[in-house]
Amino acid sequence: MPEDFPVVVVEVWPDNWESVQVFASLSTQWNVGPGGVVGLRYESMPVVRECFGIGADEWPEVFHNLRVMEAAAVELLRKKDG
Repeated sequence: MPEDFPVVVVEVWPDNWESVQVFASLSTQWNVGPGGVVGLRYESMPVVRECFGIGADEWPEVFHNLRVMEAAAVELLRKKDG
């Protein structure tokens, strides 16, 4: 039940909100190999980019932010898996 889980509040700076939304939208798009999580499936990113209406001029910054979050998530998931 939802009430069984604690509420976690995470503050996101407005400049990073779009990147966080895109990262969250890619939550089902992880490459997993025999050794565990490898990283995000980049081929799915254009669809998400289009859904959010992110222009070509904005994309380099959003993509950089995604890679930072991806690296942190991969590191955390690998530690969790042992």
